[in-house]
Amino acid sequence: MARFVASRKSQNSFSIIRLGKLISTLNLPSPLDTHMDAGEVNPNELCLLEAQQLLMLRLFLIKGCLGPTKTIMKMLVHSTAPSQLYLSFPLSIRSCIVDLLIASFVEIKSPLPATGIFSLMLKDRIIPSLTTCKNLLEALVCSQKYNETLQLVSEILSCGRIQVDTFVYNKAIQSAVKLGDSARALCFKNEMERYGRKPDLFTYNVLISGLGKKGQIEQAKDLFQEMLERAIVPNHVTYNSIIDGLCKIGKMDEAFVFKSKMQKDGKVPNLVTFNTLLRGLCALQHKNKIKDLLVEIESQGLVPDGYTYSLLFDCYFKCGDVDAAIALYEETIRKGVQLGDYTCHILLSGLCKGGKVLEAKHILKNLVSNGLVQNTMTYNMIIDGYILIGDMEGATSTFKQMEDSGVKPDIITYNSLINGYCKMQKMDEAKEVVKVMEEKGLSLSTHTYNPLIDAYVRNHQFEHCSQILKEMTLKGIQPNVVSYGSIMNGLCKSAKFAEAGTLLKDIEKKGIKPTVRIYNMLIDGKCKVGELTDAIKLVEEMVGKGLDPDLVTYNTLIYGFCREGKVSEASEYIFTMKVQGLKPDTITYNSLITGYCHVGDTKRAYELYREMDMLDIKHTNVTYTTLISAVSQEGSTLEVDNLQREMVEKGIVRDVSIYNALIHFHAMFGDARKAFNLCEEMTSMGLVPNEMTHTSLLAALCREGKLHDAYHLFNEMKAKGVPPSSVGYATLVHWSCKLKDYDRAYDLSMEMIDEGHFPQIAPCNELLIGLRNVGMLDKAECLSNKIKENGGEWSKRFGFILC
Repeated sequence: MARFVASRKSQNSFSIIRLGKLISTLNLPSPLDTHMDAGEVNPNELCLLEAQQLLMLRLFLIKGCLGPTKTIMKMLVHSTAPSQLYLSFPLSIRSCIVDLLIASFVEIKSPLPATGIFSLMLKDRIIPSLTTCKNLLEALVCSQKYNETLQLVSEILSCGRIQVDTFVYNKAIQSAVKLGDSARALCFKNEMERYGRKPDLFTYNVLISGLGKKGQIEQAKDLFQEMLERAIVPNHVTYNSIIDGLCKIGKMDEAFVFKSKMQKDGKVPNLVTFNTLLRGLCALQHKNKIKDLLVEIESQGLVPDGYTYSLLFDCYFKCGDVDAAIALYEETIRKGVQLGDYTCHILLSGLCKGGKVLEAKHILKNLVSNGLVQNTMTYNMIIDGYILIGDMEGATSTFKQMEDSGVKPDIITYNSLINGYCKMQKMDEAKEVVKVMEEKGLSLSTHTYNPLIDAYVRNHQFEHCSQILKEMTLKGIQPNVVSYGSIMNGLCKSAKFAEAGTLLKDIEKKGIKPTVRIYNMLIDGKCKVGELTDAIKLVEEMVGKGLDPDLVTYNTLIYGFCREGKVSEASEYIFTMKVQGLKPDTITYNSLITGYCHVGDTKRAYELYREMDMLDIKHTNVTYTTLISAVSQEGSTLEVDNLQREMVEKGIVRDVSIYNALIHFHAMFGDARKAFNLCEEMTSMGLVPNEMTHTSLLAALCREGKLHDAYHLFNEMKAKGVPPSSVGYATLVHWSCKLKDYDRAYDLSMEMIDEGHFPQIAPCNELLIGLRNVGMLDKAECLSNKIKENGGEWSKRFGFILC
């Protein structure tokens, strides 16, 4: 017998034949004769092989043959229910096999069944070793069974007979952090310290990382300081976790401070450190700092990886700098960098979303030649790219190429084509794609029908929307909030509030709870037509239905009240927002600044502008356009210059509206040269002067008496397809009258009416009086009749001096 066991110590498995031979050589009792303890499973209930293996296991345990025992146990855990296996052993020997049994489950990477056995052991007052407990905890964490890990730790702690060490608490802390429960993780840390177990580097790293991910960076920094006080030396993981937490909340200056601390501590920042900082800078779109960091990465001898390039591509696309993304790709070609599929998809998706579909196709061709396999996702990106630029021919051509290459279009492909046709109002083609989807047995959904609804809404064909809703219902597709939201938005924008109210009731009847967004559409519609009382009633109604007004709700109300000149009431909503835990944003302040400027309270508008700085609320072009326009009326050159300087300091690039405000300011105060210089600068920046730009330039020329140049500019505007505004016409009429050129003033007035612009009162009356004074009575009468024909009631109301 001993010779038999010795000859097989090195073997790892037993076949059924070998087991049979072995059993035949042993003088083992029959399973029927075996004495059974209470709670023990009868071996007769097991299959023959399992019964044989179980008997062999008992024998080897008695003989102390560990190797064969482990092998048979592994065979049993694969084939026998865990609790049945445990209970198949007599109570007298269970304590001898618990560690081996749990270890076997851990070794085959199936720790969950072992937790059930663990509970049975505790009921039998059998205590596994601490090593077994630790191995099981580690296996559960590796299997991402975090709740089960916490349950097991709870059982270990409550049994009171296992000497728990730091490792056990660390697994509990790690699991709590993974579940996003940093408060519970900190409780475990406090408990371990209370029982004399000291937190180690792993403890602090896990907690700091978890707190950072939750945005609780101050607590993370406190733990970092506590580490230092306890002489626990931070490692790369510690520093990278702190830096990651700071980057996540946009505290980049402090993140770089910790990078410096890391270097002073003798830790050389690694690629993880730099990628983390890069991600933070990319989120804030700090392109100059990104360039500096890339130079530092290269100087450290580090090679950017796929994640680095993914971050950069994503950043450039979010900044709208498609050219920079293309340049970066060309750099990877020069450096021989192999981009992974994930990075390639970010690059291609960004190019397509940026309207650079031809460049995307060219790069895709190169990527494919370097090993990228084209799949449904890549084709869908190109199709979406063509749809974005309105090229349905390119989209359908790519679709055909996709089918010809053997790549099967999916639901997303067909839905994209439907969306493209709907955007171009090609409804027949869109419905044909729906038909093809049905023929191919593809599942139609709200994603299929919502673009159709949206297209009909944009065309104000609400009756077709009703038909689509009925069709969806007949096909078992429940219209969702987006479906109804599109219709609601269209009705509100068309001021069809009765129909919108009916739709709201219909939504509720169908069991769909209206969202805050649906109510915001209704509130927005009411505010835009000045029906503020109704808007407030809608807010009260949504609150009554358990919906909390959000930032959009309050911004809409503030805009509505400011629009009506009720700035005091609008300002009160700031307090209400704060009480409800909402933070005013750029839109909030821009509305208030605009409101105060319109009522002539520039001082209060400036106070709000400074308040934005204090609250770290970002200024936009709208902020500066409004303020520049307001101070222009007061003729304050110093204030205009200060605002321009502050714009530059904040990195805000002038847009058309800001240029127009500045041009208008200089035109009003007689500096035509400065106004024209700004127009040239504007054009050199790639911005196109519009109707407002030219109107201000006309005023500038007229004020300097250069009426001939003003007429030339006016005609040039029309030749370029820029339609003159009523203000532009009025300006030329006024200055023509001032120079007694009544013929030209008359022609301009008649042309203005023919173009659909109603004459402004002052210049028109000035012309009528002038025509009569110089005896041009026929023209005076003709102009009077023209005004009467095109708006008699309006003319009476506002006091035209008609014949």
